[in-house]
Amino acid sequence: MPSSKHNFARAEITAGILVTLAAIAFSGFIVVVLGMRQPRPMYTYHASFTKIIGLNPSADVRFGGVKAGYISQIEPDPNDQSLIRVTVLVDENIPVNAKSVATIEQITLTAEKHLEISTGDSEAPLLQTGDNLQALTLSGGFIEMPDLGGIIMRVEKVLDDVIEFTGVDLALQEEKEDGKPFVRLRDITDSAHTALNNSGDIISNVQEILKREDNTISAILIKITDIENAALKVTQDISDMLDENRPALKKGMEDVTKTVAVGKKAVEKVSTELEVLLDSLQEILDNTSGLTETAHDMIDQNRPALEQSIIDVQQTIRHLKTFARTLAEEPTAVIRGKQPTGR
Repeated sequence: MPSSKHNFARAEITAGILVTLAAIAFSGFIVVVLGMRQPRPMYTYHASFTKIIGLNPSADVRFGGVKAGYISQIEPDPNDQSLIRVTVLVDENIPVNAKSVATIEQITLTAEKHLEISTGDSEAPLLQTGDNLQALTLSGGFIEMPDLGGIIMRVEKVLDDVIEFTGVDLALQEEKEDGKPFVRLRDITDSAHTALNNSGDIISNVQEILKREDNTISAILIKITDIENAALKVTQDISDMLDENRPALKKGMEDVTKTVAVGKKAVEKVSTELEVLLDSLQEILDNTSGLTETAHDMIDQNRPALEQSIIDVQQTIRHLKTFARTLAEEPTAVIRGKQPTGR
C-alpha cells in the first residue's frame, strides 16, 4: 500500500513537469512568431473638435468606411482652449489628403463611436505625419442635427470682420477722442432721402413750367424737327436721284443734262423750304417779348444753341446752292464725282 502511494505522487510530478515544459515551449513559439513580424509604419494626424461625446481612446479610425488605424490620445487642444484635440495613428499607405475631413461617426445605435476620415480629392496633396486634419463637429447623436453653436460662432466672427473692415471701431474711438460725431448708416439714409425729396420738388417745378409754356416750346421744337427732316429729305432725294439715274448716265451723256436739271430743281426746292423754315424759327426767336418771363428766360438760356442751329442750317443752304451751281456749270461731275476746276 505505501508503495502504491509513492508511485502515484511521482506520476503527478512527472505530468506537472511535462505540462510546464509544454507551456514554456508554446510561450516561446508565440514570442518567436511575434518577433518575426515587422511593426507597420503609422502616420500621426491631429483633429480638433468642439465636443467628442462618446469617443474613447483606442477607438477605430476609418478612411471612407475602411478601418485604417486607431485613436492614440484625446486631450485639450494646446493651441485653443475651446477645442479638444484627437490624435490618431493611421497606416502610412492610407492616402489622407488636404481635402479629407474628420468627423465623429456611429455606424449603428449601439455601436461604439469612431473617427471617420473622408477620402477627400484625388488631386489634393497628401498630408504628412504630424499634420492637422480638417474637422467637422456634428451634434454627437445618432440622428445628426446642425451644429448651432459652431454656426453662431462663425457668424460672430464674420460680423467682427465686417466691423473691422468698415472701420466702425476706429470711428467710435475718434468720436470719443476728438468729439466728432459718428456718422451712422441711418444718418446717411436720412440725408439721401431728404436730397431725393428736394430733387422731386425741383423736377415738379420744372414740369409745371414746361406745361405752362408747352405751346411755345413745342413750336420751336417742331420747327427744328422740320428743318432736320427737310435736310434728311434732300439728302435722301439726291441719293435716290443718283441711284435711279446712274445707269443712264453711264450709257451716254445725252441724259446728263436732263438728270442735272432734275437734281438742280430738287436742290433749289429744298433750299427754298429750308429758308422758309429758317425765317419762321428766326421770327420766333426775335419775338420773345410777348412770352412770359419764365419762357423768355428759358429761350435766352438756350439761345446760343438755337442760334448755332440757325447758322448750321444757313451753311447747309449755301452748300446746296453751291452744289446746284456746280451741277449747272459742270454736269459731268455727277459721274466723275469731282468738283469743277478752280473750286
